[in-house]
Amino acid sequence: MTGNKPTLVIADPYMAHELLVSNGKVTSNRFHNNDRHDFQSNNTPGLILSAPDKYWNTLRKTGPRQLKKMTPVLRNEAREFADAISSTNENINPTPYLLRTSLNFILLTLSGVRTTSIEDPLFKKATDMIKTSILYTDFKYIFMQLVNPSLASVVRPFILGSNTIDVKREVFKHYEYILKPFYLEIIEKALDSDQDNLVKALNDEINQGKRGYYNNLMPAIHDIIHAGTDTSAMTIAWGFIQISTMPNIQKKIQDEIDLFVSKHEGRLPQFWEREAVPYLIATQRECFRMRPTTDFGVIHEAAEDFEWRGNIIPSGTFFMTNMIEMHMDPVKYPNPLEFKPERFLDKTKDSMFASANHKIEERDQYNFGWGRRLCVGAHLAENQMFNVWVETLYKCNIMPALNKNGHELPATLTTVPPNSGPVVTGPHPFELRFIRRN
Repeated sequence: MTGNKPTLVIADPYMAHELLVSNGKVTSNRFHNNDRHDFQSNNTPGLILSAPDKYWNTLRKTGPRQLKKMTPVLRNEAREFADAISSTNENINPTPYLLRTSLNFILLTLSGVRTTSIEDPLFKKATDMIKTSILYTDFKYIFMQLVNPSLASVVRPFILGSNTIDVKREVFKHYEYILKPFYLEIIEKALDSDQDNLVKALNDEINQGKRGYYNNLMPAIHDIIHAGTDTSAMTIAWGFIQISTMPNIQKKIQDEIDLFVSKHEGRLPQFWEREAVPYLIATQRECFRMRPTTDFGVIHEAAEDFEWRGNIIPSGTFFMTNMIEMHMDPVKYPNPLEFKPERFLDKTKDSMFASANHKIEERDQYNFGWGRRLCVGAHLAENQMFNVWVETLYKCNIMPALNKNGHELPATLTTVPPNSGPVVTGPHPFELRFIRRN
């Protein structure tokens, strides 16, 4: 019905390195569906799903250059987040606030636009848009887009149950009538702005600064907004869940931050000064290891037949990396179920993105992907995580929520189940308390 697609699910990082880095020239393609990703852009599929070509390289180079210019603005967003969640000392679900902070990081970098609160219509529109897009990446909807049209009515009850929607039509309507107008508005505001921004930089690189045709920008903007907003927010949320029951861990981080502040006239550390707060960096990485934000990453696809360990891997083969198994390897991470930031203390000098470019035996974790497909937003994600953690832990103690009788309701990786999706794995709704430090 959909054609045979050989698929390798890889749980061994050395095997993943061989296939996706050493053979990256032929295993760095992405599978994509033009109905969902084209935006009438002559098959320009954006950052995540494009082939590793000149267009893709242009997009990858432009983002990090723009990020450094935006650092002070992004720090302000992190500061506003910490102030908002600690304003009452009561139970609060931080996820909407984290989503807003992540969205603002993205919108400000793209265009200089930002939302003002979680009640802002722009925030609600953008998050509803992202939620719907993520819904359509569920495996059952992907399957219905690939199935032969003549068989769709036969298989629909088995895949979608009583849901009788025409998936291809609904996905097209979402992209054409919801997403495209939103992106066009963002692009126009960015190009009209007096400030430098990523949309201007991309338009200069891709369209030589000409205005009027932006279809070739929209797939990249789509990927940046969707991938950057949800993944960063969920990663921070999982981290806060884990340390909320570990006051000793928080105290060590706060001691580092306080010491830095005392030596720098009240100023908090910037991302490039992260060597001053090694326990914070190590704790972030341990949280990321214990609960990866993606179960299998984004699928790689073989561009052609190739030989690997005496086997012929056919063109079109999918490669999925099992992030949970890789980060629970007892050889790489002794006592893997134990939360132990100290395992990363000798690896905090490099950023996680830099570590991902090291030899396989020197990598500290695998969450940002492989080879040519390392996460293009890693710079922004690390900067955002650092700023939010620093601002929050400098101002707050993160504590369990309380029930009506005043007893703690610990949120842990056991009590908060993952809301697994095909790409992003976020937590089910949960509450914590962010108590202002004296």
